[in-house]
Amino acid sequence: MRTIGTPSTQARKLNAIASGALPNGDPLVVNADGTVSAVGGGNLTSENYIGLASNGYPDTAGATIDVQGAINDRQSGLTAGQSYYVQTDGTLDTTPADPSVFAGTAISATKMIVKG
Repeated sequence: MRTIGTPSTQARKLNAIASGALPNGDPLVVNADGTVSAVGGGNLTSENYIGLASNGYPDTAGATIDVQGAINDRQSGLTAGQSYYVQTDGTLDTTPADPSVFAGTAISATKMIVKG
């Protein structure tokens, strides 16, 4: 018999190569070559958000990304229950930017359920 408990986040992680430094907990986009970059410099579209960095990584390092359904615990200053959107400068805010990219929902001041 299976009981419902805390969802496992291990299956909701993706490994990829960093293209540029990836700051801890920042929103990431997938590039055409399959690498991932931090959001910034006009690289965010409505389709390329992949998730949040699970740690900080240097350029060309293997990186673990918290993808849809994962709980990212690298945030700060969030309001539980609030929806957050990726901004074009790589920050998160409660107001959608253009393009509107939903990042996830905060479950505490430091944790977010990732939407990707």
